[in-house]
Amino acid sequence: MPQAVNRPGTVMFVAIVLFLFGTLYTLNALSSGVGAAIVAASADAADANAKIQPGDIGAMLRFIATEIPGYVPISLGIAVLDFIFGITQLICGLNVLRLKPFARRFTIGLILVRLIYVLGYDAFATVVVLPIEIRYFERQAVDMQQADPQQAEAARIVMNIASYGVYAVLAFKVFVEIFAAALIIILLSTARTKAAFAGIVETPPEEPPQKPPSQYVGYDDEEGYSPPSTGIQERS
Repeated sequence: MPQAVNRPGTVMFVAIVLFLFGTLYTLNALSSGVGAAIVAASADAADANAKIQPGDIGAMLRFIATEIPGYVPISLGIAVLDFIFGITQLICGLNVLRLKPFARRFTIGLILVRLIYVLGYDAFATVVVLPIEIRYFERQAVDMQQADPQQAEAARIVMNIASYGVYAVLAFKVFVEIFAAALIIILLSTARTKAAFAGIVETPPEEPPQKPPSQYVGYDDEEGYSPPSTGIQERS
């Protein structure tokens, strides 16, 4: 009967991380796709520069769509890619957990491609999208100032904090992406992990043979002390 391959703890950890990030990417893709679809189907898209109404959750998306030509199809494309990456990472997590031989290299390749894609998207968001979002927040402050001049200063402070907060969140997201990708690649590249995916069974080291117990066990070799006689006399 063939021996079962021991699953290292690093493999379990990598599978959990893949399941976690795969689920987050899939949910984020669904929410982003729904938001882009709402903007695309909105009849008010042409009036995106009108005064922002309280509770209008699609106002910022419509504002960005008027500033960036083709933003809606770009958002839909990104949502589709995120969904594909999310589902693929869930599949990789399942196959890594099962120690499928192809799963280790495929997962490393997927993580590298995903990291390049994420860094490219984050660069696009930093250079193009975030400045427009900040202008949207500033416009909200102006509308609030016109509605209630007494709260103008408080609104300006809040919008400034929100502007810096957006960049801070993006920087933290990039750090998490790079750290998680590097950790997964390192853990999947260890010798023990490679052996597990290759089907090599770890055998415990053999213990050295034990010497038979001596008949004088329990007696100290103190000077002037000898073990009791066995009753056999030696011939002279």
